[in-house]
Amino acid sequence: MSSAEFGPIPKEVLALAMIALRYAEAFELLFDLADQSEPEALTVELGNWEHMGAEKIGPLLHSKVSLYLTDATEMLRGMAAMLSMGTGGACAPLARSVAERASRVNWLLEAELGDSRRRAARAALEHARGLEAYRVSLRRLGSPAAEDVTQALRAWRDSIEAWFPDDVQKPHIDPCDPDSELTKVASEWTVGDESLPDLHAEQAWVTDGFEGGNTRIAIGAYSALCGLTHANDLFLREHLSEGEGGRPVFEYTWTYMDKLLRFAVSSYGSALKHAAEYWGDGTEIVGTLDAIADDHDQLTVELAEAESEDDDQAE
Repeated sequence: MSSAEFGPIPKEVLALAMIALRYAEAFELLFDLADQSEPEALTVELGNWEHMGAEKIGPLLHSKVSLYLTDATEMLRGMAAMLSMGTGGACAPLARSVAERASRVNWLLEAELGDSRRRAARAALEHARGLEAYRVSLRRLGSPAAEDVTQALRAWRDSIEAWFPDDVQKPHIDPCDPDSELTKVASEWTVGDESLPDLHAEQAWVTDGFEGGNTRIAIGAYSALCGLTHANDLFLREHLSEGEGGRPVFEYTWTYMDKLLRFAVSSYGSALKHAAEYWGDGTEIVGTLDAIADDHDQLTVELAEAESEDDDQAE
């Protein structure tokens, strides 16, 4: 369907919008876990952080995960609205943003980590990255709040060094000069075995669960979404056709829109599972997400069949 021609939306595509909404509704189940007793593993982890003097990590981690998932959920609802209108182009930036926020959760709450000091290091580095980026933006805007964030960043760097007195490794400002100063940019530090993911590793977290874990295809899909999010006419031409009077018109197939949603919810669903299993008994949420995924798989088949029928009729 053309972005300029909003005819009747096939029931299969409306069902695709409902899949997006069902994923978003699954997020609400996380709040029920807050009323349950604290799982033993989390109790132990909080105790370890308190022993380190890093009792701030617990509330910080909870806040970051909650905000990232809340923001991703709002964007997923936005995708549902766009899908229900048959607007494919607007979904690409949203799909990318959903997956990026979910990737932070997947990295912070990685179940296999099993080490409270390493998780604390990840949360500390993630917060440092956030403070640094926020300060840069405020400074460029000329906001007086930039100084407050600068002070908070300095205090946070001091906290990291206090919590991990023997584990903080700082690279030289000039990697070619071993006598140059050590950087104060905390997001570039390594704390024990932990450092912020580089671009390739971050893309792998963004695409967690996509295409059955095929990292190459998943990262390629992420790169394509970057090309559709930022100005790049070569990526745009993949969806370009000629409309009335020779003017350019973008066309997006239903299966393409399905892939956009699948890209978003593969990482998002993984993040919800990590959060549910970290904060309590995630059985209900995992079961709900698995049921949605099964319905999505069936819908993908129906969309391909409906699209094939439309092509046959067009011929």
